[in-house]
Amino acid sequence: MTTKQRNGSRPTKTEDTSPYVHQKPVLKDPVNLKGLPWTDRQLGFIDLAHMKEAQVIFAKGPAGTSKTALSIYCLLSLLNNKKISDLVLVRSIVESSDNKMGFLPGTSEEKMLPYMIPFMDKIDMFISKNDSQKLHKEERITAMPINFLRGMDWQRKGIVLDEAQNMTRKELLTFMTRIGKYCKTFIIGDPDQSDIKNSAFDKVYNSFDTLEARSQGVFCVEFGEEDIMRSELCKFVASTFKSIPS
Repeated sequence: MTTKQRNGSRPTKTEDTSPYVHQKPVLKDPVNLKGLPWTDRQLGFIDLAHMKEAQVIFAKGPAGTSKTALSIYCLLSLLNNKKISDLVLVRSIVESSDNKMGFLPGTSEEKMLPYMIPFMDKIDMFISKNDSQKLHKEERITAMPINFLRGMDWQRKGIVLDEAQNMTRKELLTFMTRIGKYCKTFIIGDPDQSDIKNSAFDKVYNSFDTLEARSQGVFCVEFGEEDIMRSELCKFVASTFKSIPS
């Protein structure tokens, strides 16, 4: 206690110079998070995701390498550790088929539901139904299409951009320029499963796979067939398709 305080004087207030960031309150009660038997490269990805320096992580690799699951797992862990305040899940509305379903009825949320089911399945892999319902009730999980990002300004959020191989250069630029302070962002793609002719994912990935980008907090990780966890059949299919002419 200082002399001034002993004499009844109020202590001088220290000026708060920390940056103001608009965000939801951090999660009070952590969710019970379950892991998976990850490969060594996937464990390295988890370690990278928890590094303060890593702000944006590109993840590239074949189907079944748990790119989306890993990202969701990392964000739930960061949410538990109060490093982010909520999750934003972004996807393309490009259908992964040569035959299209056409117009979908309903509200924008109802139209997006079929595209967001993979996200919800991944969340249910790691936390209980009660925890999932709690996060939804507290509006900790937001899902949106790439088309709705204009004007967004994300602060201290965990963000996943899935199916990035179906994004154009303009869409990827729009997405990446929404990222604000203290966010953790994952951009996930498999170039072999692009459903558009003007995909920019590979070019953007290669442009950021540099020492300069890493110094700015942008990292690139590539998974291989040895990281496929879905099934042995999935490994066999991925390997066989590499020898089939496109």
